[in-house]
Amino acid sequence: MFSKYRQIKLKGPKSKIYSVSWNKSGSMLAAGAYDGKVCIWNPETTKEFYELAGNSSHVTQLCWNPAVEDQLAIATFDKTVKIWNVVTKTLFKVLQTSGGNINMTWSPDGQYLAVGNREDWLSIFNIKTGALQSHTHYGTEINEIRWDNTVSKLFVATGRGPILVFKYPEMSKMVELVGHTSNCYSLAIDPTGNMLVSGGSDSLILVWDIQHYICINSFDELEYPVRTLGFCHDGRFVASSSEDKLINIYDLHTNTLAHSIKVSSVMNVISWHPKKYIIAFAGDEREPRTNEYVVQLFIPSNKPSLSI
Repeated sequence: MFSKYRQIKLKGPKSKIYSVSWNKSGSMLAAGAYDGKVCIWNPETTKEFYELAGNSSHVTQLCWNPAVEDQLAIATFDKTVKIWNVVTKTLFKVLQTSGGNINMTWSPDGQYLAVGNREDWLSIFNIKTGALQSHTHYGTEINEIRWDNTVSKLFVATGRGPILVFKYPEMSKMVELVGHTSNCYSLAIDPTGNMLVSGGSDSLILVWDIQHYICINSFDELEYPVRTLGFCHDGRFVASSSEDKLINIYDLHTNTLAHSIKVSSVMNVISWHPKKYIIAFAGDEREPRTNEYVVQLFIPSNKPSLSI
């Protein structure tokens, strides 16, 4: 299927892109850059973006509210998380954190936001009230964070390798998923809520049954650390980006490597369209003539250039 796909480029900011994310319907695509710029496209209609201003520090993570179409959370390194209405371009809420923010994720119901910072504090905010519900230091490096679909569990990737599983809202540790031999960087939960995939500096991608807390599969084609992972909308495919300058797409129905996308630079982030087999990815690649960094879309070849 993916052999008949092609890549198109969306020109973006003039600094490195660290986060890319689709909104709930797939009508908007956002990218956050090192210089604090946030660019937003409607890829169905145009390659041009508009810029969301107001960030004084580099953007480390973007997350759309899964329950609200036009609400975007922006984590920056200046100890703030800003939540915007991107249609009206108004600031909805500002959350203060205790350190430079690195990782962030919404709960699936859109009520809570979990934020991890460079000092390895994990903070959880109630978005409606803005209240800090939990603020904990676990004595280990905290990487990506993911909620389960019921908002009763929180999965935390760690620098030691194990994935910590906490009961929410009590934040009591339930179990450790032990599989990676070194730093676990990336996590993704499939839309059905049954599986978790993890990637780490050991170049492994592990597939976990999160109902029974067991590893059910692994992929070891890569030679370099796994930077980021993402599930497609129906949970069949998972894509990975690594320092191998490849984006691999794995078919979890057949447990095989379905396709590899060759890229010219290391990609920092990938994001599947929420309703289609389309991937957005970005990282170190830029246009040599304009010095603009780019977001690339991996789309079916039979689609017109501005229609996905």
